[in-house]
Amino acid sequence: MKKILTLTALVCFLSVVHTNAQVGLQAGAVAVPDEAFIPYDSLEKVSGAIGYTFGVFYKYWLTDHISVQPALNLLNKRWWEELDDGGTFYITRVSMNYIELPVQVVYTTSKTKGLFVGAGPSFMVGLSGKRTVTEDGDLIATDKIRLGSENAPEKKLTIAVNAMAGYTFKHISVGLNYTRGITNQPVADADHGNVSQLTLRVSFLFGEQ
Repeated sequence: MKKILTLTALVCFLSVVHTNAQVGLQAGAVAVPDEAFIPYDSLEKVSGAIGYTFGVFYKYWLTDHISVQPALNLLNKRWWEELDDGGTFYITRVSMNYIELPVQVVYTTSKTKGLFVGAGPSFMVGLSGKRTVTEDGDLIATDKIRLGSENAPEKKLTIAVNAMAGYTFKHISVGLNYTRGITNQPVADADHGNVSQLTLRVSFLFGEQ
Protein backbone atom coordinates (compact mmCIF):
# COMPACT_ATOMS: atom_id res chain seq x y z
CA MET A 1 0.00 0.00 0.00
CA LYS A 2 2.82 2.42 0.88
CA LYS A 3 4.53 1.68 -2.44
CA ILE A 4 1.32 2.41 -4.33
CA LEU A 5 0.83 5.71 -2.46
CA THR A 6 4.44 6.67 -3.07
CA LEU A 7 4.19 5.85 -6.78
CA THR A 8 0.90 7.76 -7.04
CA ALA A 9 2.45 10.82 -5.37
CA LEU A 10 5.46 10.63 -7.71
CA VAL A 11 3.24 10.41 -10.81
CA CYS A 12 1.16 13.36 -9.59
CA PHE A 13 4.32 15.37 -8.95
CA LEU A 14 5.74 14.64 -12.40
CA SER A 15 2.38 15.50 -13.93
CA VAL A 16 2.35 18.86 -12.16
CA VAL A 17 5.95 19.54 -13.16
CA HIS A 18 5.18 18.68 -16.79
CA THR A 19 2.09 20.90 -16.77
CA ASN A 20 3.55 23.88 -14.94
CA ALA A 21 7.21 23.93 -15.96
CA GLN A 22 9.11 24.70 -19.14
CA VAL A 23 12.76 24.86 -20.14
CA GLY A 24 14.04 27.39 -22.64
CA LEU A 25 17.08 28.67 -24.53
CA GLN A 26 17.87 32.35 -24.96
CA ALA A 27 20.42 34.52 -26.75
CA GLY A 28 20.88 38.19 -27.51
CA ALA A 29 22.96 41.35 -27.43
CA VAL A 30 24.42 43.14 -24.39
CA ALA A 31 24.86 46.91 -24.32
CA VAL A 32 27.06 48.55 -21.67
CA PRO A 33 26.09 52.15 -20.78
CA ASP A 34 29.01 52.69 -18.39
CA GLU A 35 32.51 53.81 -19.34
CA ALA A 36 35.35 51.77 -17.83
CA PHE A 37 38.99 50.78 -18.33
CA ILE A 38 41.84 52.87 -19.69
CA PRO A 39 42.27 53.44 -23.46
CA TYR A 40 45.51 53.83 -25.41
CA ASP A 41 46.03 57.48 -24.44
CA SER A 42 45.34 56.70 -20.74
CA LEU A 43 42.97 59.66 -20.46
CA GLU A 44 39.21 59.13 -20.56
CA LYS A 45 37.60 55.76 -19.90
CA VAL A 46 36.67 53.42 -22.74
CA SER A 47 33.05 53.73 -23.93
CA GLY A 48 30.59 50.85 -23.77
CA ALA A 49 30.03 48.72 -26.87
CA ILE A 50 27.84 45.73 -27.86
CA GLY A 51 28.58 42.23 -26.58
CA TYR A 52 26.52 39.04 -26.59
CA THR A 53 24.78 36.59 -24.27
CA PHE A 54 23.32 33.09 -24.40
CA GLY A 55 21.96 30.72 -21.81
CA VAL A 56 19.20 28.46 -20.50
CA PHE A 57 16.25 29.19 -18.23
CA TYR A 58 13.53 27.35 -16.33
CA LYS A 59 9.98 28.72 -16.12
CA TYR A 60 7.70 27.38 -13.39
CA TRP A 61 4.10 28.59 -13.53
CA LEU A 62 2.58 29.41 -10.13
CA THR A 63 -0.67 30.58 -11.73
CA ASP A 64 -1.87 31.21 -15.30
CA HIS A 65 -0.23 34.65 -15.13
CA ILE A 66 2.66 34.43 -12.66
CA SER A 67 5.83 32.34 -13.03
CA VAL A 68 9.22 32.01 -11.37
CA GLN A 69 12.10 32.07 -13.84
CA PRO A 70 15.70 31.25 -12.83
CA ALA A 71 18.34 31.28 -15.56
CA LEU A 72 21.99 30.57 -16.25
CA ASN A 73 23.61 32.91 -18.80
CA LEU A 74 27.02 33.69 -20.19
CA LEU A 75 27.52 37.45 -20.61
CA ASN A 76 30.19 38.97 -22.83
CA LYS A 77 30.45 42.72 -22.12
CA ARG A 78 32.54 45.00 -24.34
CA TRP A 79 34.05 48.47 -24.47
CA TRP A 80 35.52 50.27 -27.49
CA GLU A 81 37.36 53.54 -28.11
CA GLU A 82 39.06 55.07 -31.18
CA LEU A 83 41.81 57.69 -30.99
CA ASP A 84 42.95 59.75 -33.98
CA ASP A 85 46.54 60.75 -33.24
CA GLY A 86 47.44 62.95 -36.20
CA GLY A 87 46.15 60.51 -38.83
CA THR A 88 47.22 57.36 -36.96
CA PHE A 89 44.21 55.50 -35.56
CA TYR A 90 44.46 53.62 -32.28
CA ILE A 91 41.54 51.43 -31.23
CA THR A 92 41.23 50.08 -27.69
CA ARG A 93 38.92 47.10 -27.17
CA VAL A 94 38.02 45.51 -23.82
CA SER A 95 36.09 42.25 -23.45
CA MET A 96 34.85 40.84 -20.11
CA ASN A 97 33.04 37.53 -19.49
CA TYR A 98 30.58 36.86 -16.69
CA ILE A 99 28.28 34.06 -15.57
CA GLU A 100 24.87 35.48 -14.65
CA LEU A 101 22.27 33.74 -12.47
CA PRO A 102 19.05 35.79 -12.28
CA VAL A 103 15.92 34.61 -10.46
CA GLN A 104 12.84 36.58 -11.50
CA VAL A 105 9.14 36.62 -10.75
CA VAL A 106 7.36 37.25 -14.05
CA TYR A 107 3.81 38.42 -14.75
CA THR A 108 2.39 37.57 -18.20
CA THR A 109 -0.99 38.80 -19.46
CA SER A 110 -1.70 35.33 -20.88
CA LYS A 111 0.01 31.98 -20.39
CA THR A 112 0.36 31.34 -24.13
CA LYS A 113 1.07 34.86 -25.42
CA GLY A 114 1.07 38.50 -24.37
CA LEU A 115 3.04 41.20 -22.60
CA PHE A 116 5.24 40.27 -19.65
CA VAL A 117 7.15 42.11 -16.92
CA GLY A 118 9.46 40.69 -14.29
CA ALA A 119 12.01 41.53 -11.62
CA GLY A 120 14.28 39.86 -9.12
CA PRO A 121 17.83 39.43 -7.85
CA SER A 122 20.75 38.50 -10.07
CA PHE A 123 24.14 37.05 -9.19
CA MET A 124 27.11 37.69 -11.49
CA VAL A 125 30.45 35.89 -11.33
CA GLY A 126 33.37 37.44 -13.20
CA LEU A 127 35.43 34.99 -15.27
CA SER A 128 38.06 36.70 -17.40
CA GLY A 129 38.82 39.71 -19.53
CA LYS A 130 41.13 41.04 -22.23
CA ARG A 131 42.26 44.46 -23.43
CA THR A 132 43.73 44.93 -26.92
CA VAL A 133 45.11 47.96 -28.75
CA THR A 134 45.52 48.21 -32.53
CA GLU A 135 47.42 50.83 -34.54
CA ASP A 136 45.95 51.31 -38.03
CA GLY A 137 44.56 47.77 -37.80
CA ASP A 138 47.78 46.15 -36.50
CA LEU A 139 47.76 44.64 -33.01
CA ILE A 140 50.32 46.37 -30.78
CA ALA A 141 49.23 45.37 -27.25
CA THR A 142 47.27 42.60 -25.51
CA ASP A 143 46.64 42.49 -21.77
CA LYS A 144 44.73 39.97 -19.69
CA ILE A 145 42.36 41.48 -17.13
CA ARG A 146 42.42 39.60 -13.85
CA LEU A 147 39.62 40.49 -11.43
CA GLY A 148 40.92 41.42 -7.99
CA SER A 149 44.23 42.74 -9.34
CA GLU A 150 45.55 46.29 -9.02
CA ASN A 151 44.42 47.17 -12.55
CA ALA A 152 40.97 45.58 -12.07
CA PRO A 153 40.01 45.74 -8.37
CA GLU A 154 36.51 44.40 -9.07
CA LYS A 155 35.79 41.26 -7.03
CA LYS A 156 34.42 38.19 -8.76
CA LEU A 157 30.95 38.06 -7.14
CA THR A 158 28.37 40.81 -7.67
CA ILE A 159 24.80 40.88 -6.40
CA ALA A 160 22.51 42.87 -8.67
CA VAL A 161 18.84 43.60 -9.38
CA ASN A 162 17.29 42.72 -12.71
CA ALA A 163 14.09 43.97 -14.36
CA MET A 164 12.65 42.93 -17.70
CA ALA A 165 9.73 43.49 -20.04
CA GLY A 166 8.73 42.05 -23.39
CA TYR A 167 6.25 40.02 -25.39
CA THR A 168 5.64 36.28 -25.70
CA PHE A 169 4.44 34.67 -28.94
CA LYS A 170 3.57 31.25 -27.47
CA HIS A 171 7.01 29.52 -27.63
CA ILE A 172 9.07 32.55 -28.69
CA SER A 173 9.67 35.59 -26.47
CA VAL A 174 11.45 38.88 -27.06
CA GLY A 175 12.49 40.78 -23.95
CA LEU A 176 14.57 43.72 -22.77
CA ASN A 177 16.47 43.34 -19.47
CA TYR A 178 18.16 45.98 -17.33
CA THR A 179 20.60 44.86 -14.65
CA ARG A 180 22.16 47.12 -12.01
CA GLY A 181 24.88 46.03 -9.61
CA ILE A 182 24.35 46.60 -5.87
CA THR A 183 27.43 45.11 -4.26
CA ASN A 184 31.06 45.23 -5.39
CA GLN A 185 30.71 48.62 -7.08
CA PRO A 186 33.61 50.93 -8.06
CA VAL A 187 35.08 53.35 -5.55
CA ALA A 188 36.69 56.60 -6.75
CA ASP A 189 38.22 55.98 -10.20
CA ALA A 190 38.38 52.18 -10.10
CA ASP A 191 37.65 50.15 -13.24
CA HIS A 192 34.64 47.85 -12.95
CA GLY A 193 32.71 46.04 -15.67
CA ASN A 194 29.82 44.96 -13.45
CA VAL A 195 28.00 48.26 -12.92
CA SER A 196 25.08 47.72 -15.31
CA GLN A 197 23.98 46.30 -18.64
CA LEU A 198 21.02 46.43 -21.01
CA THR A 199 20.22 43.13 -22.71
CA LEU A 200 17.94 42.34 -25.65
CA ARG A 201 17.08 38.64 -25.69
CA VAL A 202 15.16 36.24 -27.91
CA SER A 203 13.97 33.11 -26.09
CA PHE A 204 12.51 29.78 -27.15
CA LEU A 205 10.39 27.72 -24.74
CA PHE A 206 10.10 23.94 -24.96
CA GLY A 207 7.11 22.00 -23.73
CA GLU A 208 3.37 22.64 -23.58
CA GLN A 209 1.94 25.76 -21.95
